[in-house]
Amino acid sequence: MVGSGSPFDIATNAMHVVVSSDSFFPFVSVPPHPRLWWFDATGAELATDADTGLNDVRGDGGQVVMGASGRTWWTIRWLDFQLPFVVAIDP
Repeated sequence: MVGSGSPFDIATNAMHVVVSSDSFFPFVSVPPHPRLWWFDATGAELATDADTGLNDVRGDGGQVVMGASGRTWWTIRWLDFQLPFVVAIDP
């Protein structure tokens, strides 16, 4: 995860693991972008970008919860409005 910050939260079910983080590049004056990293049960990376429907969000990834079906609820703090959003993402 080069160019990424520390994980903010981790959630799992028996099949997948998701890690909430953000893209952060030291020494560059670009605001962070929330990232949701998906892994399978063996630790292999599945995806690094979740379709939140919010387009190019600048902000921080927050808490994440995963249900048994794989549906994931993710909290994003959007810097433009200083408001938290909760998005549901289907697998």
